[in-house]
Amino acid sequence: MGNHSIRPKADAVIWAFSPTRNQGDSLLLCAGRHRIWGVYRSLLRFDVAAIPSPTTGPYMREAKLVWYQRWRTGHLLLLDVYGLAGSWREREVTWLNQPAADILPTDCVVCPQARGTWVEFNVTALVRAWVAGDRPNYGLLVRARNEEMEALSAAPSTRWGDPGVWPRLVVCVGPEPPPPPPVPPPPPVRRVVTRDLGEFESRDTRRATGAVDVGGLEVVTAFAFHVDGHAVNVHMSYSTDGLTWFPDPASHKAANGEVARLTPLHFTRYLRVEYQSAETGLPGTIRVVLQGTT
Repeated sequence: MGNHSIRPKADAVIWAFSPTRNQGDSLLLCAGRHRIWGVYRSLLRFDVAAIPSPTTGPYMREAKLVWYQRWRTGHLLLLDVYGLAGSWREREVTWLNQPAADILPTDCVVCPQARGTWVEFNVTALVRAWVAGDRPNYGLLVRARNEEMEALSAAPSTRWGDPGVWPRLVVCVGPEPPPPPPVPPPPPVRRVVTRDLGEFESRDTRRATGAVDVGGLEVVTAFAFHVDGHAVNVHMSYSTDGLTWFPDPASHKAANGEVARLTPLHFTRYLRVEYQSAETGLPGTIRVVLQGTT
């Protein structure tokens, strides 16, 4: 993995206040509106021939335009960077003949209030398109999003005496990251199945509801609603063939309008609910409902 730091091949500031004047010899690149001098925009072009092609060289992980903000005026300033859609010359471009730019910005940053600080724009997608030959490289436009607001950022141009603060295009290349893991399939849609087995009156001897085939159901639960009379003891029993039954050891009591919730501890083909009066000679009535998911 390595970085390419590329200085501008051409840069210029254009000025709405003097629309026919070329500013190619300016020491500063500006973007935004000055409270007296009006609106400025800046154009930059970089030679990307040294960047490996994505078809033959290492993967381009990131490309950034870095802009050294020497000074700043105003309050909130959003700076947009656009890809340019037409050619221009550093010593000829003016406000009136400036080239067209893309409709949408490549990136936007909230410009800090600080002086002497670096501002970074992500231009990865645009630089990839230049290097791959998918679009001509006419360079970049830096401008304020709201050019009616009095706020301005100024950065040294390539005429400034210290090359260390010139704008740069920084491109990071390296191994292509692994593809993201596949998206897991959505969970299956669960359907709730409810079976009302009816009302049952208890006796002193144990009785049972009819057998229910629960094949294909998951998370099966039986509810014994106490409807009338005295308390009733209930529990589940299991069967693999509907003939031989094995009682669940957990017993519950339903009384005074309560609901006994019965959950099987084992997987089997058939279930039923067995019930018996909790006190000798005192019957009660329950309603049994079975519920499960497919």
